[in-house]
Amino acid sequence: MKMLRAPMSVTRIWIILIALTMVSVFTGESRALGIFSDPAIIILGSLKARWVVLDYMEARHVPGPWLVMFEAWLAAVAFVMCWIVLAT
Repeated sequence: MKMLRAPMSVTRIWIILIALTMVSVFTGESRALGIFSDPAIIILGSLKARWVVLDYMEARHVPGPWLVMFEAWLAAVAFVMCWIVLAT
């Protein structure tokens, strides 16, 4: 029997999203990671977008191919953006 994990509450996800926003603002303003600050912000933004789509828009329960397509698209966009930022 497959064990289902309990979904996170909306409040808990919201707190995590706020924390990720604060980390990305700090990283961008302080340039704490040097040349990797911009890619770090892009990756944090991708994580936030994933959580918003999967949990707030309740896409976590869509059929498998749609979920794979969304995850692949998000990863591809984040990769291309990081590559462009690091190449310039």
